[in-house]
Amino acid sequence: LVQTGKRNPMPILLMDRERGTYWTRWMNFLEDNLLANGSISEEDFNLFEIVFTAEQAVTVIDRFYYRYHSLRYVGDRLVLRLKEPLPSVRIKALKDQFSDILRPGGDILASGALDEEADEPEIHHLPRLILDFNRRNFGGLRSFIDVLNQ
Repeated sequence: LVQTGKRNPMPILLMDRERGTYWTRWMNFLEDNLLANGSISEEDFNLFEIVFTAEQAVTVIDRFYYRYHSLRYVGDRLVLRLKEPLPSVRIKALKDQFSDILRPGGDILASGALDEEADEPEIHHLPRLILDFNRRNFGGLRSFIDVLNQ
């Protein structure tokens, strides 16, 4: 569901025992079969992460929500809510790095809450990024969120 955009991005963790190979073998299967025949894309591998300890899992979850809060679609725009604003130079760098997840000629803009978000007053104060997201590259969107959180 995350891969197709039916579910918002979230940390998806595949936990294995230390030095375990279950998920690694599963990844090899995905690469050798689904990726090789074009059923999935390379960026789909950004949607999940293999971890080996509970501490690693907590670190991944904390990292995912470091700056990113939530998202919502408003019309044809993707609104990312952030815990803190980003400097304009950082937004420009994100646009340059992630132009492939934008609609042709699309942009990334800083914003406050949109009028359409009035039904969520508890997060009205959060800064936003408005993306002209192409609604196809959900693995790329996950990578965008990961870089946003750095």
